[in-house]
Amino acid sequence: MLVAYTSSFIDRQIMTLLVGPIRADLKISVTEFSLLVGLAFSLFYSMSGVPLAYLSDRYSRIRIIMIGIFTWSIMTMLCGFAGSFGPLFLARMGVGIGEAALAPAAYSLISDSFPPERRGRAMGVYSMGAYVGGGLALVIGGAVISMIEHAKPITLPLVGTLQAWQTTFFYVGLPGFLIVLALMFCREPARQGITNKPSLSVLFAFMRQQSAVFWTISIGSSLFGIAAIGYLVWMPSILIHQYGWSASKTGYIYGSILLIFSTSGSFCGGWIADILTQRGIKDGALRTLIGAILLAIPFAVSTPFMTSDIGVTVMLAALSFCFGLVQALPTTALHAVTPNECRSQITACYFVFGSIISQGIGPTLIASLTQYGFKDEMKLGLAVVVINAIMLPLAALILLSGRKAFCRSLDAIRH
Repeated sequence: MLVAYTSSFIDRQIMTLLVGPIRADLKISVTEFSLLVGLAFSLFYSMSGVPLAYLSDRYSRIRIIMIGIFTWSIMTMLCGFAGSFGPLFLARMGVGIGEAALAPAAYSLISDSFPPERRGRAMGVYSMGAYVGGGLALVIGGAVISMIEHAKPITLPLVGTLQAWQTTFFYVGLPGFLIVLALMFCREPARQGITNKPSLSVLFAFMRQQSAVFWTISIGSSLFGIAAIGYLVWMPSILIHQYGWSASKTGYIYGSILLIFSTSGSFCGGWIADILTQRGIKDGALRTLIGAILLAIPFAVSTPFMTSDIGVTVMLAALSFCFGLVQALPTTALHAVTPNECRSQITACYFVFGSIISQGIGPTLIASLTQYGFKDEMKLGLAVVVINAIMLPLAALILLSGRKAFCRSLDAIRH
């Protein structure tokens, strides 16, 4: 599952370092590029999530994941054949549809494979894939940028001329097919603790009874996501334009930061939540989530203001660790109060809402503030800081407001 999640984020995030050549060749604005990174992916990721999760609660989760990986790999490769904004937008939509199959089924598989007191670490290891994939996407992108400086376009029969950035999509899509082959040899764990046949009635009953818990976790995490994805999408451009880094240097350094600090943060977040739970702190996952967001605030509002390469690198490493701490905790908390019969569907509802808000709105909100508010692309770093300064404290407050309801839900389940 970790390898599959890593692959999904490579395919999802590879565009963030290719912003320069893509904008130059397709002649699109920063706001249009943000739509490719955000809305094109998140809209159909969201629309497909719940139906695919419903199937995951009723049928083989591994088979559904295999179909999803095959779909997003094909659509990633098709991104490389796009010669204008429209076809690239459509291909990104296809990537979103394929990736919607992964998270609900994967989290359900993990919950059935580990007891509650070990689930946080398991979720943390799986969630590391987001940052491993994001980091590798930047490292790969950095290598591609180095190649672009010297590579000549290639011409294929029936296809035409392809630039180096276009062939990148073809190469990053290929590993998905190997993952599909590997999953053919995996056994699916038995579903644990099922008392009712999976149905929409179980989902609706949960949403009625646990609405306060679901919405506080979903809204709080989505606002955090606006801040975190804002950095993930736009920090490469900030390093290139504000600090004068080359695109290849940006890819290697920022990608390495994500690989080292964000992945270790993701594991540590789940580990801390498990320790608190084992010590009898029933809302350990939620407490860790709130604390991690608060810890990130000083780094989030100061990183783009650093005046040296060393300063921005150190601050970005600290911020990436804090953001990594958060990664696995919302789903860990949600699964603690969710019946197995609808875990995939609840996870999908959470990701649907989060994708629309975080990935659909976040990058475009920052781009619009830069282009139409500050009217200066060199103010991109300031726009990221403003959004983070608003979203992170608000996210922590909303999550804190749902803590009592979360504890009541845990007590009801245990009694």
